[in-house]
Amino acid sequence: MRKLLPSIFTLCFFIFSACSDNNEDQQSQRAKEITKVYRETNLKLTFNGKETKNRPIKCISVDAKVIDVNLMYLITGEKDLTFKKVPLRETADGKYTFQAEDSNDDRIIKIEGTISAGQNRILELNVAFESKTPLVGKWKLKPFTFVEGPLDVQILPGDMPINMYGIWGDDETDSKTLSEILNLIGGMVFGQMIDLRFEFTESGEMSAAWNSQSETIPLEPGKSKDGMLKFNTKNDNFYMAVALDSIKITKSELSNDDILAIIDLVQKTYNGLPLKIEYIDNENIALYVNRELMLPYIEAIVKSIKPTLASIDYGEMGNNLGLNKESVPKFADEIVRVMKEADKFDIKILLKLDDDKSANNLELPIKYTWNDILKNVNNIKK
Repeated sequence: MRKLLPSIFTLCFFIFSACSDNNEDQQSQRAKEITKVYRETNLKLTFNGKETKNRPIKCISVDAKVIDVNLMYLITGEKDLTFKKVPLRETADGKYTFQAEDSNDDRIIKIEGTISAGQNRILELNVAFESKTPLVGKWKLKPFTFVEGPLDVQILPGDMPINMYGIWGDDETDSKTLSEILNLIGGMVFGQMIDLRFEFTESGEMSAAWNSQSETIPLEPGKSKDGMLKFNTKNDNFYMAVALDSIKITKSELSNDDILAIIDLVQKTYNGLPLKIEYIDNENIALYVNRELMLPYIEAIVKSIKPTLASIDYGEMGNNLGLNKESVPKFADEIVRVMKEADKFDIKILLKLDDDKSANNLELPIKYTWNDILKNVNNIKK
């Protein structure tokens, strides 16, 4: 009997070792099966309960016990968000389930997923996004006064010579005067003549609504399409993304290089544009757009709209302001030049909490017309 004991122990050791090795092999095989980039054919993705397409999910596991889940281009402004070492739970029928949460001061993101059994596994994933930022709510552009308005354009140095091409009766002005003129016109148009409002929801959706408040600007009431705009905030940055299927590019007179440049910018817009955000108080916020962010888009926009600018009938009032088919396209190019050469070309956009119930139901007095703009531009030039 004593001679048999060592043999029995040795046999048990080999049996247990074999079982352990076999189990590790199975775990390794399952880890390989669930490690992949899940796309349209093997992915069922919902974002805040809505089915979502064209957003791949990358999953990596080495032991089928924990998994890294990468949300690729799903969260606005966080194109490579990864949940690391998320515990996996294997069910009796061979499926794997997992859930995790990632949060900061601005938002909470929760994921809950199921990976089907078998070699050709399918991922079902629900992502819940909740914004906690004070931005959530309804906002409108700050009303215009001659002291302050919704836009604050700053161009430095202030003595840069700028060719006006006869607009407002000038052949040339300086950057300081141009800043004041842009603030005045932008303030009057967007702070009084056009009612522009925004809504930011807890689910990360953003919408815009607009209406004309002056006969001078014949703008029909409208609203952005549902799902067209998304937002997120992080570390004093505001990110806005535009759905790709809402952007249409027409070739017009653009070169292939221009088209490719615009497509590249559209892709960046799709991932989220970064703007600085400042919470001034409970009822006022400011968004900052700097030259580095604006310039690529302004260049692309100017190239794409120059044919249109050269075909518009600016009418008698436009002609009185020096706006015509020759001057406007040239002045648009001049703005691009100034943006490239200036030390600073920044725009601050001021928003005020909206306490009106309807974004298209204003009763603002119609105070300003193009004649008022022309008169005040002339005062600035003096």
